[in-house]
Amino acid sequence: MTRTLSSYERNDTNLTLLFPSPPLSSSEEEGDIIATNEELLLITRFIVQKLCVPLVVLVGVIGNFLSVVVLTRKCMNSSTNSYLSALAVFDLLYLLFSFYLSLKHYQVFKYSPEYIYCFPFARVFTDMFANVSVVLTVTFTLERYVGVCHPMKGRILCTVERAKIITIVAAAFAILCTSPEFWEMEVTWEIKDNQSVPVATYTDFANQAGYAVGYYWFLVVIFTLLPLTLLCVFNGILIVTVVRAAEMRKQLTLLTPVSSDAPSNARTVPCQPREQQKITKILITIVIVFIVCQIPGALLLLYKTYTSLRNLHMTREQQNNLKIAGNVINLLIQINASINFILYSAISTKFRRVFYHIICNRKRWCYKRCQLWHHSTLSRSDGVKMSSFYGKTLLGLHHAHGARLHHAHGARLHHAHGARLHHRARLHHAHGARLHHAHGARLHHAHGARLHHAHGARLHHAHGQSREMCLLHC
Repeated sequence: MTRTLSSYERNDTNLTLLFPSPPLSSSEEEGDIIATNEELLLITRFIVQKLCVPLVVLVGVIGNFLSVVVLTRKCMNSSTNSYLSALAVFDLLYLLFSFYLSLKHYQVFKYSPEYIYCFPFARVFTDMFANVSVVLTVTFTLERYVGVCHPMKGRILCTVERAKIITIVAAAFAILCTSPEFWEMEVTWEIKDNQSVPVATYTDFANQAGYAVGYYWFLVVIFTLLPLTLLCVFNGILIVTVVRAAEMRKQLTLLTPVSSDAPSNARTVPCQPREQQKITKILITIVIVFIVCQIPGALLLLYKTYTSLRNLHMTREQQNNLKIAGNVINLLIQINASINFILYSAISTKFRRVFYHIICNRKRWCYKRCQLWHHSTLSRSDGVKMSSFYGKTLLGLHHAHGARLHHAHGARLHHAHGARLHHRARLHHAHGARLHHAHGARLHHAHGARLHHAHGARLHHAHGQSREMCLLHC
């Protein structure tokens, strides 16, 4: 969280200049300085610095990067998400620089001039980004308190533009407060094992009593005691408010149940308050994790302050215990900076939905890009100058692909043309049958009419002749 917290892990061989080790006892001065927990300290350093820290940093860097990608989408645009995006950026930077500091536990970097010369700057940037994260956590907790407990004022004060301005101011304040650390360390050369090696040591400016005590207490109050107090108070108020809202919503649901026959807008009205409740739960969870991970470091600071003011004697074993505790505490701080993405995904349905949408669109985009690259590569294979083997391979693929396309296209055309011809044949056959049937019917009708007319005429003529013959005989 602060310079003194980070020093237990990063400079645990020296602890910190703010708490100089008390003089050793006579038995320790005579050489009996081997503590019983030296092996435990080495095991702790190995487990924490070489196993846990790389894993936590890897998970945290990936998680914070994905958080920034999701939270900066237009559909996620809100004042709270602006704070969370900035928090993810500074947590990511903190993890990268804290991992750089942990490399001092590897022998290959321990006396490397390049590493030693960058070490003082990396130490300052680590504390700087950690302090910015602390200020941002307090800021969005206060913003959420205003939005939940004073909703009318929250609509005016809690805007995206105002959140961006407050984020810039808070980050600038934390960076300005941490900037004096740039003049605390310098690199000197010392003789060790008959060899000149670079060593990062504290400057005379850092060793001044007024600066050491005054600046130390300023950092402790601004970035440790005051943030923890504010977070505990306002987070407690938010928890009480959320619990009361849940109880009231449950009572209203029991009194006025929404039937299935109700219009759709009546059932979708509570969605926005429910989403706001989830955002509040996310922030409460973030703050609880922050407090849990930071309180051990604050307690360790208070203990070291007490031993320093009382000038209590500390044995080598007690100093090793402090180093062990410092390693574990700084691992907790790194976990706190790495776990936010998991919290967002576990609580927020909207965050999961947007993340899934981004991943699916990315997969489809990559697939389309691969297809376009494949076709463009094959089509340009004749004109691109390349090695004979590679050119022939691409040309063969192009010909094979063209042959398959030509064969498939020809088969489809042949099948379609044959189907059209067959369809025309069926139409021709049906049309001919209809014409033959109609023509035959007309011919039969005309022929029958003519025959009937002729037969009737003949009968009529014969009947007339027979009447005439009868009249003659009469």
